[in-house]
Amino acid sequence: YQTLTSNIEIASMNVLVQNFALLPITSVTVTGTVVNSAEPSVGLANAEVILNGDTELIMLTNANGTFSFTGVPANQTYSVHVSKPGFHAYNGTAQIGYTDLNLGTIALNMMTFPPDNVIAFADSNNVTYTIFWQHSAQDSLNAPLGYKVWRLLPGQESNPQLWTLLTPMPSGRRLIRIWDSSIPLWAPGVSCG
Repeated sequence: YQTLTSNIEIASMNVLVQNFALLPITSVTVTGTVVNSAEPSVGLANAEVILNGDTELIMLTNANGTFSFTGVPANQTYSVHVSKPGFHAYNGTAQIGYTDLNLGTIALNMMTFPPDNVIAFADSNNVTYTIFWQHSAQDSLNAPLGYKVWRLLPGQESNPQLWTLLTPMPSGRRLIRIWDSSIPLWAPGVSCG
């Protein structure tokens, strides 16, 4: 119920009856969708969403990345916290009025870590390359899926538009580039998902 305050004065030796009509607190529905910023058309399932105001409300997103809090007390400011392992958390605020509120799309950025100990070996004819890497000890959720190799000339390290891709595009979400100092330079990259 909504809080109601009334000031009264009672004269000495008198009895006073004061009636209050308490109104129920208005509640609304708060909805939204959580996505991976790298794939904004795909919802993130099982992200934890917390609304914190006079009360704290917690839920996990469904398989489509959506959430829907019903019975949210209206006319309050709430802090909004969204988190999922492997992603940077989102923190914001929401002013909840007297009508349902859609918080829209909340995009979480994936934590990325390069693989450890990437080593590339070329055969004697520089035709076949073998690349080894270790999964990053910091990244427990994303295993390396494949690699890319580019040919580039000295001075082109900071201009990827001039690189020549020698391997097909593996599936994956991010790319780590390394190169050596030989001529031409070869840049193996490990794609992780």
